[in-house]
Amino acid sequence: MSVTTVILFPKLPIKSEKAQKQFQQLEERIAQLNQQRATLEASLANPSTYSDKSKFLETEAAYKKADQELKQLNDQYEKQFEKIMQLEEKQS
Repeated sequence: MSVTTVILFPKLPIKSEKAQKQFQQLEERIAQLNQQRATLEASLANPSTYSDKSKFLETEAAYKKADQELKQLNDQYEKQFEKIMQLEEKQS
């Protein structure tokens, strides 16, 4: 005989649900950018990238763009986290 346990979570207010969804989207985009940046770093470390000036400049520009976007998203991530914490405090 199998026993299934069901855990019920309280319904979150709409504001909290929206904030959680935005937070999750930020997490996903940050993970994507971290992966992209790691790939670009590896490319920049590759000597063949340095031998092709246009490839180097293109890769460097993409790296700088990803790095800048990552910094902005990290700021948004921190603000969103604080917002969620405040919403959860209000629920308590």
